[in-house]
Amino acid sequence: MKRAFIKYLKSLDEKELYQELIKLHTKFPAVKEYYAMELSPNTDKIVAQYKAKIKKVYFKPNGNFGRAKSSLSRKVITAFKKIAIHESDVIELWLYRTEMMTKYLVDRNYYSETFYKSLATSFETTCQLISKEKMETAFKTRCHDIVNAVSGFWGLSEELQWIYEQYFGKFER
Repeated sequence: MKRAFIKYLKSLDEKELYQELIKLHTKFPAVKEYYAMELSPNTDKIVAQYKAKIKKVYFKPNGNFGRAKSSLSRKVITAFKKIAIHESDVIELWLYRTEMMTKYLVDRNYYSETFYKSLATSFETTCQLISKEKMETAFKTRCHDIVNAVSGFWGLSEELQWIYEQYFGKFER
């Protein structure tokens, strides 16, 4: 498929290629968002739109709790990764998702082993990305705050602290 696509692109002259790109930009929202990210000096507005989608999974606009379906917030990040230009924006969304999950857990005093596992996995994924991109300094405080926030949740607190220490060193309360 890729070979056929490249052959097709090579067959187009400059004007036809230009028209093809305009057609893709108009027809597919993901292409439009990708170029908005690519051409913008500041990606904050688009990141904020995706953060709002994540928040809506856990907290409704009227202040009530959402359904807290972790799979939905993961889908938001998956969609964002398709258009992301900067890995720091992807990290920001993973961290925000983890913060929203933590806030939901604390505000509702929620107990669910499945939710605990999902939150721990989200936290570890976030920490892995931070480490991979060598951005520990930029995100360490927020990760520390997440671990502190779950201190009253036995089992989860210890697991998040252990994950934290793997990437940031000794955890100090």
